Amino acid sequence: MNVSPIMQHNHAAFAPGTMFEDRYEILAKLGEGGFGVVHKARQLTTGQPIALKTLRLTEHGGAAQTDTRVARFLRETQLCAQLHHPNIVQLVDAGQSRDGILYTAFAFAPGDDLAALLAREGALAPREAKYLMLQVLDALAAAHAAGVVHRDLKPSNIMVIPTGARRNALVLDFGIGSTIDAERSTRLTGSHDALGTPGYGAPEQWRGAEPSPRADLFSWGLVFLECLTGKPVYSGTAAEIFYQLLDADPVPIPAALTRHPLGALLARAVCKDVAAREVTARGLLDALDACDLRGLSREGMLGAASPAAGEGLRTWTTSTTITTSLEHRRGSVPPTLDGERRQLTALCCRLRTRAATEQALDAEAHDGPLRSALALCANVGHRHGGYVAAALGDDLLIYFGYPTAAEDDAKRAARAALEMAVAVQAEEPRIAARNVRVEASIGVHTGPVVDGDLEDLHGTSLVTGATPRLAARLASLAVPGSVMVSAASQALLRVAFELETEGVRSIEGIAAPVETFRLGQEHVHATRWPTPDGTKAPLSGRDSEMALLLERWRLACEGVGQSSLITGEPGIGKSRLTRELRVRLAREPHTFLEARCSPDMQHSALAPVVDLLSRVLKLDQEASAGSKSARLAEELTAHGFTPAEAMPLFLPLFSLPLDAPYAPLDVSAQRQKALTLEAIASLIFTMADTQPVLLLVEDLHWADPTTLELLTQLVREVPTVPMCLLMTARPEFSPSFAMNSVLLLPLSRLERPQIAEMLHGFVGHKALPPTLIDRVARRADGVPLFAEELLRMMIDAGQLVEREERYDLAGPLSDDAIPGTLHTLLTARLDRLARAKETAQLAAALGREFSLGVLSAASPLGPAVVADDLEKLMRAGLVLRKGRTKDAVGVFKHALIRDAAYESLSTNARLRVHARIAGTLEERFPEVVRTRPDLLAHHHAAAEQKPQAMAYALQAAEQGLQRSTYAEAVAHASNAIAWASALPATEGIEAELSANGILTQALMAIRGWADPQVKATADRSASLLQRLDQDSKHRVPTLWFLFTYHHVASNRRTARAAAEALVAIAERSGDPGFRAAAAALHGLALFMDGDHADARPAVERAVELYDPTLHRDHGARFGLDTLVLAKSYVAQLRWLSGDAATAFPLVTSTLEWAREIGHVPSIAIGLLYGGMVHQLAGDRRAVAAMAGELLALSGKYGLPAYEGYAATLHDWATGDGRRAQAIVNVLSDLGCKLGLSYYGSLAADAQAERGELLEAITSIDHCLSLCRENDEHFYEPVLHLRRAMYEAQRDPAAEGVRSSLEEAARLARRQDMPRIEALATLELVRRSGAAEQRRARLDELLTRHPGLREIEVDNHEGEARWA
Repeated sequence: MNVSPIMQHNHAAFAPGTMFEDRYEILAKLGEGGFGVVHKARQLTTGQPIALKTLRLTEHGGAAQTDTRVARFLRETQLCAQLHHPNIVQLVDAGQSRDGILYTAFAFAPGDDLAALLAREGALAPREAKYLMLQVLDALAAAHAAGVVHRDLKPSNIMVIPTGARRNALVLDFGIGSTIDAERSTRLTGSHDALGTPGYGAPEQWRGAEPSPRADLFSWGLVFLECLTGKPVYSGTAAEIFYQLLDADPVPIPAALTRHPLGALLARAVCKDVAAREVTARGLLDALDACDLRGLSREGMLGAASPAAGEGLRTWTTSTTITTSLEHRRGSVPPTLDGERRQLTALCCRLRTRAATEQALDAEAHDGPLRSALALCANVGHRHGGYVAAALGDDLLIYFGYPTAAEDDAKRAARAALEMAVAVQAEEPRIAARNVRVEASIGVHTGPVVDGDLEDLHGTSLVTGATPRLAARLASLAVPGSVMVSAASQALLRVAFELETEGVRSIEGIAAPVETFRLGQEHVHATRWPTPDGTKAPLSGRDSEMALLLERWRLACEGVGQSSLITGEPGIGKSRLTRELRVRLAREPHTFLEARCSPDMQHSALAPVVDLLSRVLKLDQEASAGSKSARLAEELTAHGFTPAEAMPLFLPLFSLPLDAPYAPLDVSAQRQKALTLEAIASLIFTMADTQPVLLLVEDLHWADPTTLELLTQLVREVPTVPMCLLMTARPEFSPSFAMNSVLLLPLSRLERPQIAEMLHGFVGHKALPPTLIDRVARRADGVPLFAEELLRMMIDAGQLVEREERYDLAGPLSDDAIPGTLHTLLTARLDRLARAKETAQLAAALGREFSLGVLSAASPLGPAVVADDLEKLMRAGLVLRKGRTKDAVGVFKHALIRDAAYESLSTNARLRVHARIAGTLEERFPEVVRTRPDLLAHHHAAAEQKPQAMAYALQAAEQGLQRSTYAEAVAHASNAIAWASALPATEGIEAELSANGILTQALMAIRGWADPQVKATADRSASLLQRLDQDSKHRVPTLWFLFTYHHVASNRRTARAAAEALVAIAERSGDPGFRAAAAALHGLALFMDGDHADARPAVERAVELYDPTLHRDHGARFGLDTLVLAKSYVAQLRWLSGDAATAFPLVTSTLEWAREIGHVPSIAIGLLYGGMVHQLAGDRRAVAAMAGELLALSGKYGLPAYEGYAATLHDWATGDGRRAQAIVNVLSDLGCKLGLSYYGSLAADAQAERGELLEAITSIDHCLSLCRENDEHFYEPVLHLRRAMYEAQRDPAAEGVRSSLEEAARLARRQDMPRIEALATLELVRRSGAAEQRRARLDELLTRHPGLREIEVDNHEGEARWA
């Protein structure tokens, strides 16, 4: 190959504007590497920007070296052509020019490389670092699968693309990659071409080893660590890095990761021993994807490492006492919420004095210059807006961001620090005349503190936290005349100031090593910043979404109802979009309904719906319960409801008394809930009959389960009415309703033009400087709320001058005029509220939505002050008011505003605030106490008043159980259990047992009787009972629940033991109700064991002991009604004994009683066992009816185990047994092994009817094995009888027929099952002729059980005779 043209090509041929190969226009030089030059170019045919890489051959001599470089360049083309992955740069073109120049063209990747990004932003948030590194891993996995290693993975070879909703990674420069196949006869790595970069290459690379995927993954681990910490793991000269890489010390892992799963993952990846580095890209990808990052934060990573003692450091007190008047911050009313969390920047200036000559000086000689320098520095700090907190010895402490925050606190601190250093140095000639030299060393750190009043000293405040202490430590480490800043401050200063890293230091008194920087001069900024006038920002960038919503509205108006779900991150504009829709529809006749979910109400059933209906039905305009009830009846009548039917449903919904002339409905709690949901839906749909309805339900990620049930019903029925259901939620929300008829509208972040449109609208469409728009758009990161708040902050600062057609700057602005995060914005806005901030904090403790009445009553400031504060909050755009009555509520405009206000409270202040709210509710709002125990539980728990919280949580759990809102019951009961430990020992055990009883019933309802959580809860109760005396009221319910679990799980011995223990306890108690319950369970255990002789008197005794008047609460106490349970088994035993005449009436009367008490699980058990009796009798029609009803009931109330059992019966009744095994498997997976020997056999009938007799016999044999496996024998004789029947149909003379019949007769006689014994014996007599012994036994059975004579007469019908 002739390469001389390449070696001599003119670099002018690649000047911007020139053409290359008539295909590419050169735009700019992007960079150059060891043997390549990269230009940005434009492909002429498509206009696509590309990265054009050409081969550099003139750096190192020798034709052989040139040939090697050409070979590697050609190999790069082949490698890149093999790699197809969304996170690997795409090869567009490759070849050799007419002049012999080798080139490749790659898709141009906009954005910054990761190195530039980290240099600009510092450490990434752990979640973003994980997201990007997962993409890099996926790219490496694709390359390694293609036999390619990268060999030079580093931040500058990873592009970060900002064009999507999230930033994404793109791996570059596989051009120096190496194949990893077996053919390595030609090594293309020479002494001049060490592949890799110091600080990122694996140790084995620098020892000359062959490339491997493990080397790439070592580099990947180092890059990941750099993303988390903001700095390379290894730095220094190349030689220094080589020594660090090749020594025996492991790669350092930050202390914040040492006990975290991510730390273990990274340690595996960066193991220096390549043999011990047993990792693959796919393995790391799966592990990282599953890694939970909870407990990690950017701040923690920046400051976390192992503590180490520093040397020569002065001790700084943990708490720095400062004296200040807080009146200007909190207003003229004395503060009542002592203790506030806030972020500030602390500056510590350490002044050192020494003699200018060798002549010794006395203390007074030092004192004067020191005082002068302290005063000088204090004045500098004051001029920059700092607060002089203390002057202790030769240390001066100044706070920036105290007592009020501003967006540029850190920058003002940095300016002050630099000016102090210069000012002290400028004073040196004057002070030197006094034979004294003064030097200043300054430390700056930004971090959290707690600010609170000292009770004993009027007007004195205490700022606590490590922030001032760390600033002092940094000052002691700084070189005289310099400023040392922490990584936390560097993150806020890096754009505006020159900063030089000084490494990581272990600092005395600080838990983790701290990376420090030397502060340099501020950059010169020529940009001018305007400030808008605060008008509301218009909706921008949502035209397509709005068009879709309007289209759905038109369809709804035409009678085809629509449902839509808008999703997006906080601040993305979900509420803004819905607000704009309302504006667009303002002139159209319609009814607007709005409900808002709240995190405080997640366990309060229908809380947002109750609030909505209170406004719609105008109940919020009434003062008393009586007037509310009257208004409710009037409004329901107006909407077409009959009060006698509707009021019993709506009055409890609003916690209003159900007085005459209305009476409670005679239905179960679950039925009451179902009817209530139907009534609410009907009310809303009735409104739609008058005119179209727009129903808005916001923040579904905080919705309670019952509200979601209602929405599921609405979504299902909306298509039939003129109604538009519009819902919003954060991305983490997972809908419980079907989405096939719901329009999903995910909102993405806005692009720069859309942000610009919004900002122009914000200032009345007047001109804004383009630089301003660029900076706001960049800081807002596409989130409309961020952009709006940024400009609003500038309005508040008065930094814009309004002209006729534009806005001009009031003065020069630098980056410090724009806050870095929304949290800083909100903190500053809250600080500007003065005293009203305290009201905002108290309101935040109440929740995003808060009752103005409760707020006023709970505030120590008094109603007048609270009202004035609320006006200020509303004028500031932080809070909105809903309603004008005494029951009006306030709403924080954004959840993030509420969070910022709440988080500004110190821990102690939060305790006091929640305690005050709870006390206020108890003293002045008894109706809330009665109807919302969950709310009281929340506030008492937040106040660390766990005993009170536990009691209210227990009440809330009981209400949930009564209302069949089982998910809420589980949540409240779980809270009560967690808080019970705060009670004295015995009292706490009793409380936990009470909560466990509720929890067990709720879990049984929604998860099934044999769910592991049911067992764990019951086992916990059993262990607690051992610590109490034998007479505990919880002992019987606990044993009942334990029996139920083991009974359904077919743990027969354990179930029998529990039943026997229960009988013993009940008999000792003498309580007829307990004795009845225990007898019923004992009878169940005996029945399933096949001991029907003893089971019969046990269940009949239970029936006798049960008093319908006294014991009708057994369903609520034990989960099943004793009478229903006992009579169901009596009916089965009667039928099996041949007494069909009484068996079927018992089934009927059992169901009548179950429906009378209205207990849904008891109705279900009556239907199930009644269906079994009819199935044994072969009555398919009756079974179909009962199983169908049970299926409907199970689906409605979420009873999965009943649903599975009912499905098997229903399939048998309809002749379809094909699903039987699948259903049985589902039941088994639920842990419900009870009765599977019976239910699993039902498919055999359908198999036999289809002529699949061998399959039917196999099914029976499997069920017989279940009898042995589960020690479950109640149906075993019937199985042998049925097996004989199927064998006889195959071959009447088969020997297996006789043996099965004999086994059926033997077992039936032992288990006291006369009907089955008679059937088997009759067939044996028929087959063997006049066998006297069998004939005598048959006659004996027919004599003792006259009801069995029918089987002898009914010989013509084989099924009746055999089954």
